[in-house]
Amino acid sequence: MHALKNITLCDDTQYLHYLSPTESGRVHDKKVADEYPLCLPAGSVLRQDLGLLGHRPPGVLVEMPHKKPPKGELTFSQLLYN
Repeated sequence: MHALKNITLCDDTQYLHYLSPTESGRVHDKKVADEYPLCLPAGSVLRQDLGLLGHRPPGVLVEMPHKKPPKGELTFSQLLYN
């Protein structure tokens, strides 16, 4: 049995604005996001993880967390940003 997944959209207060239909865990996150596109206002900031790498809604600023380098650590400012 495979896990199930959804794409969720929440704001800084963790209020849930959108929940995609449930998909099999075998389906890649970006494919789910592409299948169920969000209509975000121009100028919105979308914070997404590496599972959505390449997903860029038009007119939206995409922010992604910093990834820890191999055998290294994140800087203090990177930790704060994440």
